[in-house]
Amino acid sequence: MRDLLALLEPEGRNLTWSIQDLEAVGDPEKLKTDLLEIEENAKHSPQGLIMKWEELVELAEALKDVWNPWIVGCRDSKLIPKVIYSTEKVDQCEIVIEVFDSSYLRVYARDDEIIRRIAGKFQDVSVTSI
Repeated sequence: MRDLLALLEPEGRNLTWSIQDLEAVGDPEKLKTDLLEIEENAKHSPQGLIMKWEELVELAEALKDVWNPWIVGCRDSKLIPKVIYSTEKVDQCEIVIEVFDSSYLRVYARDDEIIRRIAGKFQDVSVTSI
């Protein structure tokens, strides 16, 4: 996930982020909050776990492996949808990240430059629109 977030710079800094689902293994020495607490807050809060860009990057640095995260970035925190698991409600988001396991991910982005950067870094990329 660290590699992906690096490709979302600088646009990611201007968004409010929400982790809406997460299962992960992390480095306890790098995590500032208990990982189980992060996972529970993400799943059970109405808008997921709201974070600033810096917090999201810091969390990604502490994670060793992730499964099934659903992460959205919106210009305004009021636009963050309730926990969703389909693409039909992401129209208010600038970026949506789904990771099915550490090796397969789906990213939706309004900015074509972000898509170009991702396609240039990862193999076997398909491009579709939101």
